[in-house]
Amino acid sequence: MSLTIANPYVLPVKSKEKLLEICYEFYNFSALYPTNSGSALSIHESRVASIVIDSSHSGTYVYPTLNGSLINQGVRRLDVGGKLLSKYLGKMVSQKQLKMDEFPQAVEKIKEKVTFISECPKFDFENFKDKKLLYVMPDPDIGREGYIAENIDDTGAIQTISLSTERFSVPEAIFNP
Repeated sequence: MSLTIANPYVLPVKSKEKLLEICYEFYNFSALYPTNSGSALSIHESRVASIVIDSSHSGTYVYPTLNGSLINQGVRRLDVGGKLLSKYLGKMVSQKQLKMDEFPQAVEKIKEKVTFISECPKFDFENFKDKKLLYVMPDPDIGREGYIAENIDDTGAIQTISLSTERFSVPEAIFNP
């Protein structure tokens, strides 16, 4: 069994070596193709030039590639990642509705379930500012996960938050930090 691994460009050599060791010895892969996400994307898409945006929990990297090779002087790191976006969403909700400081895991789930990257933020801002999405907060006492309410009648006496432009303005922070 073979495996292609797309490593971040900035992964330290020791970490790459340990990853390969785990793949060979623990998972018993017979063949490995370690590459980076930019090269894998360029090869897969048959592109001469590409820009790969690799966003993680702690930051976002931008990697320009040409003919499958990294252009080192063009690599940039932004200290904007999933963690910051979750804090931003929590702050937005806390200012308008429910204080979210004590619920970081719930904010993370809300971010994952309801946010999206807008292709045209100005248009969506006008289009979504009056459209509310109700999100039912989780209740660990009864084992209920948070979920998007289909209609207002679904909410009853349970705790909800209302989201509109936050759904796309939070991820927009990656592009306009």
